[in-house]
Amino acid sequence: MLRFDKVSYCYQSKASGLKDISLSVDKGEFIFLTASSAQYKTTFLNLIYGIILPQQGTLHIMDFNLPEDRKKIPKIRKKIGYIFSPPVFFENLTVEENLKIALIVKTNTVDNQYAEDKIKKLLLFFPELKRDLEVFKLSATAKEKLNILRAMVSSPHLILADEPFKNFSNEEIMQAMDIFLEENNRGVTIIIASSNRELPAKFNKKTFEIKGGKIISES
Repeated sequence: MLRFDKVSYCYQSKASGLKDISLSVDKGEFIFLTASSAQYKTTFLNLIYGIILPQQGTLHIMDFNLPEDRKKIPKIRKKIGYIFSPPVFFENLTVEENLKIALIVKTNTVDNQYAEDKIKKLLLFFPELKRDLEVFKLSATAKEKLNILRAMVSSPHLILADEPFKNFSNEEIMQAMDIFLEENNRGVTIIIASSNRELPAKFNKKTFEIKGGKIISES
């Protein structure tokens, strides 16, 4: 599914970034990524999504290689759901409209009944998200919940989550983790970047730790 082969990416200051990263994630795996800097985690995920490209080394993702296949990044992104931090929405549109736009962009579907059924099913996970409510009226926590559902609406092969639980209570984290685990049980590969170091152990998931821009441990 995913392999970093001596990948490096450093920002202009050269003081931060990823250096000589080599690791593999198999199809259907569920892994956590922890790091001494939030920037390392986001950089790692942004490389996978093609927002930035390796400056050295090769990133093998599904059937593609970056940076060689940079022109095929739109195809790669259609297979990935990305939970951005912080989330960005069409604030004046409703919960349902934001989900529908994400579905159309990812799948090119114009089947209204399919979209209706898919969104209805997703909203069962978080009943407090009312489909006809404009997003600007949502709390920060509700927006994070919508952010999770938006990444899943297109039934992606891979889900990337950048600090998805920032404003969640412990109970809400467990509720959200149930959703991720359900997706994973369907064969979806999951990568969660989180500063919550208790979660990987609690759910017995493989964890990569990045410090100083390098992988320093795997558990």
